[in-house]
Amino acid sequence: AQAQVPDGLLNQAMADYRVGSGDVLNVTIWNQPELMLTGTTTATSPEQTGRVVRPDGTIFYPFAGVVKVSGLTLDEVRITLTQRLTKVLQSPQLDVSVSRYGSQKVYLGGAFRRGQPLDITTVPLSLTEAIGRGEVSTTDADLSGLVLKRDGVNYPINIEALGLDSATASRIYLKHNDELYIPYNDRRKVFLMGELQQQ
Repeated sequence: AQAQVPDGLLNQAMADYRVGSGDVLNVTIWNQPELMLTGTTTATSPEQTGRVVRPDGTIFYPFAGVVKVSGLTLDEVRITLTQRLTKVLQSPQLDVSVSRYGSQKVYLGGAFRRGQPLDITTVPLSLTEAIGRGEVSTTDADLSGLVLKRDGVNYPINIEALGLDSATASRIYLKHNDELYIPYNDRRKVFLMGELQQQ
């Protein structure tokens, strides 16, 4: 089954998540309630309780000022904020998490029932999970025609032969700006009918 997968897709190293514009960060400073940005008591959205990463890749945090966070891992953001806050706090203890992901996407096309982009998060997104979340009908979709487009290159993957839940498919991890396309079954039928008529 491994031969069904183009070279390089299984060797995609899983790197730590890097923050980008559109993400919402939640910063917790232990034992410093006056610096906890909880917004109002009726806050219901991540934007009201967190720091939205601006288009220029920065956030503003009290006593730390404007901080460039785009391209940093969460640990690097924590270290950067800790260094800034050490000027006003003694041994600040910070935790940084993402309360909403919005900077990195995988795009779905064709026979997916749910075609909205999938967020890349701190948990690696496998091909198997992406297909599951996109909800593909095995009767409507031609799983043998799956194409993964990455960095301008089309990688055909016969997921029908490989198996949706195979260990190999679950080891193909997706990255920002990947595109998945699954053709509809009717196109396959038309193609096969055309071949039969020619013969």
